[in-house]
Amino acid sequence: MNVQSLAVFCGSSSGTDPIYMNVARELGERLAEQKKTLVYGGARVGCMGAVADGCLFKGGKVYGVIPERLTNVEIAHAGSQSFIPLRRCTSVKRRWPS
Repeated sequence: MNVQSLAVFCGSSSGTDPIYMNVARELGERLAEQKKTLVYGGARVGCMGAVADGCLFKGGKVYGVIPERLTNVEIAHAGSQSFIPLRRCTSVKRRWPS
């Protein structure tokens, strides 16, 4: 099976140890190096932001899935190629098959 993209679920917090942010950024870099598209929570903060930053730094593609109310409070990552705004998180279930 050839995986084209990977969904990453992580927090908008940076955690209590800097290793969380470092590993998140490294994961993003590795995804880009392997030409994989990142699909993630869409935020620019915490581990979510770090994984996106790492992927973008290495020239990767990044797609954010984020509730509409969070795009209006400037938490959305400006570097993402595309955002999929949702009215609420349960909307994801209707967009993608299980």
